[in-house]
Amino acid sequence: MKKTVLTISALALALSMSAQSMSDGLMFSRNNYVGTARSMAMGNAVTALGGDLGAVTINPAGSAVAPYSQVTISPGLDISIRTTQGTPLNGQHPYFQKKMRNTNTAFAIPNIGFSLNWDTYASRGLKSFTVGFLMNQTQSCSDRTFASGRNSTTSFMGSLAENAYLDGFNGGTLGQDKSWDLAPWDYVAAMHAGLIAPWDPQPGAKADKFIGATEQPGKGNIKYIDGELDQYFGRERHGVKNDYTFNFGMNFNDRIYVGLNLNINSLRYNSMEYMREVAGEGNFGFEYTDNNAPDPSTAPKKWAEFHEGKMTSTYDADGIGFSTRLGVIWNAWKGLRVGAAIQTPTWNKIDERWTTDAITSFSTGTMKGESPLGKNSYRFREPMRASLGLAYVFGSQALVSVDYEVTPYQQMRFTSYDAFSDEFTYTNQDIKDFTGVGHQLRIGTEVKVIPSVALRAGYNFSTSGEYTIGDGERRMPVKAYVHEVGFGIGYSSKGSFFMDLAAKGTFHPDEYIMPYRNYVYEKDVETGEYLKDPEGFLILDPDFLAPEIRNIRNNWKVVLTLGFRF
Repeated sequence: MKKTVLTISALALALSMSAQSMSDGLMFSRNNYVGTARSMAMGNAVTALGGDLGAVTINPAGSAVAPYSQVTISPGLDISIRTTQGTPLNGQHPYFQKKMRNTNTAFAIPNIGFSLNWDTYASRGLKSFTVGFLMNQTQSCSDRTFASGRNSTTSFMGSLAENAYLDGFNGGTLGQDKSWDLAPWDYVAAMHAGLIAPWDPQPGAKADKFIGATEQPGKGNIKYIDGELDQYFGRERHGVKNDYTFNFGMNFNDRIYVGLNLNINSLRYNSMEYMREVAGEGNFGFEYTDNNAPDPSTAPKKWAEFHEGKMTSTYDADGIGFSTRLGVIWNAWKGLRVGAAIQTPTWNKIDERWTTDAITSFSTGTMKGESPLGKNSYRFREPMRASLGLAYVFGSQALVSVDYEVTPYQQMRFTSYDAFSDEFTYTNQDIKDFTGVGHQLRIGTEVKVIPSVALRAGYNFSTSGEYTIGDGERRMPVKAYVHEVGFGIGYSSKGSFFMDLAAKGTFHPDEYIMPYRNYVYEKDVETGEYLKDPEGFLILDPDFLAPEIRNIRNNWKVVLTLGFRF
């Protein structure tokens, strides 16, 4: 089982400097073909089949197999189903205890296009050729995830406070108007909004420490939560990758079919994450100094109570790229067909934008921290990919097809527009160290129950292409597999009209989300100083671990293809 761990602090840190990472590269690079209802129902095992406009994206030679011209449009629905609940840590009762099921439905058009077939009337050699233009969806993301529960042990704001100090920042750095250029945006937004505040546990020592709005000061530099917090985590993500393809195909002797695609690849992705904490039963009041008083050092202390606080991070990316794909299909023997296709790397230009904002409500009023709009542009190279397919056609009654596709994700690369920039040095090194070859196996079948009606089914198995370092420093593939099942029905009239309906379920590995970083380390109860292990590292307190949320992720797509042959 793979654990994919996200933290809002880590996300905001990445966004404050721009948001590229190895995970971003994998998200941009992975393909999960949709296309037409026919190809989707068969698990997109169409490398050796052709004849369908959904197959053309996978094997350009597919357009030349059909002895007719055709036009299709395929509207559909993308349904996201998420089930979340906190997981027990160290034998403790899990936080984010509520089991929540979240469903989101989005409309899409994963296919639209046409292909024109010309007969050369030659008895041998080039018997026909096709020219077409189409759009097929190669990836989509629709995700709405929420989790909630009650916590009396740790807090998001406590994590921000402690980690800001451990990362070497102080109140003077985070409190300035220009702090957005000096520090991670989650810390700056938290400081400006009052989620955290400078705290000197030993008056006069001028210690650069912080305390969260949810925390109470104890002895030394030990802080604690004196009550119960209602915690809420939310995330929405939407994205799509489309191939806009100019296709050219040739039919030689009804035996060998060759095709070429010139692709304009587009991607669009946006996400929003938030973490919210609300005071429940307990003591969430504190004294503070009025810094607007004529002499703050002698001004009497004031009293306030924390009500709730929230931090939100947003990210948007748009990209456009170019690639080519070459394919061939060979009628090898009777009903046996062999297909192969290879696609060049895709060279993308990506523009991205991000923000990090926070707001806190106290009994005395509301404080806000709103970041500027961050922007960045860069180049990203997706890896090449190649597929091989075998199919057997049983006359006009049935067929079975098997595909294998390979993608060397280690070819991914981020490049700055500034040739002398080292902006992506560490990201590209991560790609080299922690990615490898991704594999995809696709199986599909079609049976004609009557001449005008066909039943279809398919299965798809994909590996992640991610690697980790195992025993003996060996690179080991991460066992995070995606399983897909598809099924559908097709109708062809005696005229030119045809219609296909299909559904596909995608079952992802479970995701484990940490909404904030661990921050409670063992300390000396008298001095409050951190304790360290023999190697000099801080020791996590096992009784105060940050919560972890298990997210079960399933997606369903339903597509209806309407088409005409002529």
